[in-house]
Amino acid sequence: MSNSTVNVRYKTFTKDVEGSVTEANTNRHTDMPCRIQPISGGEMAKFRSNRMDVGYKMFVDGAYTGILPTDEVVLGSVVYYIELVRDIDLMGHHTEILLRNTTGKLE
Repeated sequence: MSNSTVNVRYKTFTKDVEGSVTEANTNRHTDMPCRIQPISGGEMAKFRSNRMDVGYKMFVDGAYTGILPTDEVVLGSVVYYIELVRDIDLMGHHTEILLRNTTGKLE
């Protein structure tokens, strides 16, 4: 895939006075520049052996911090779950994020 912009969002939960819980999505980063690409077959086998269902890698500038494995990535109408966030070179230059396609569409 080519260069894209995505939104990274997380879920928030609030309780009303009756105790009902409402779930909402809140953007952590909006229009974040990134590069998304499919992972290779060898990488897919490696991750599956570790019980991770990963299909894509996303690379983002290291300045975009605070992204968590509990977050979701939204690219157009497609939602991806984040499986792993890692600083490959341990220098903060860029972050690699492993994604699982939910095959779900935004509602």
